[in-house]
Amino acid sequence: MKLVAVAPISAVLLFPASAGAQSGYNTVPCNAAQGYKVLEFKPRQCTMGGKFGYQQAPVYSIRWRSWRGATAFGRGTLRGNMGFKARVRVKLYRREHWEENTYLFTRARGTTFMPDGSRRHWTLKLWS
Repeated sequence: MKLVAVAPISAVLLFPASAGAQSGYNTVPCNAAQGYKVLEFKPRQCTMGGKFGYQQAPVYSIRWRSWRGATAFGRGTLRGNMGFKARVRVKLYRREHWEENTYLFTRARGTTFMPDGSRRHWTLKLWS
C-alpha cells in the first residue's frame, strides 16, 4: 500500500506540469498586403521592416536554426525589385513581452550575400 501512495507523488516530483508546457512563445511582426502587421510564429516567409518598399526586407524560404531563446537565427532568400534574389542570414533580437505568454522580436539584423560575392549588412526596426 505504501508503494502505491509513493509512486504518484514521485511522478509529480520528477515531471512537474510546467516542464512540458512552454513558458511563452516568440513571434515576429510581418507586414501583410493590406498594410498592417501580423504576428507570426516561425514564418517561412516574412516581409520585415517599415511601411514602404525601400524600408522592407522580404525574406522567403526561411529555415530557422534557433527560435526559443532571446534571439532567433535563420537563413533564407531576400527578394527585391526587378527579380533580385540573394541569400540572407537573419538574426531577430530585442524581445519584448506582448500578451500573456507571447513575446515579440522588435529588431532584425541581417547579412545579404550579393551575387557579385560582396556582403551587405542591414538593421531593421520591426516594432516601435
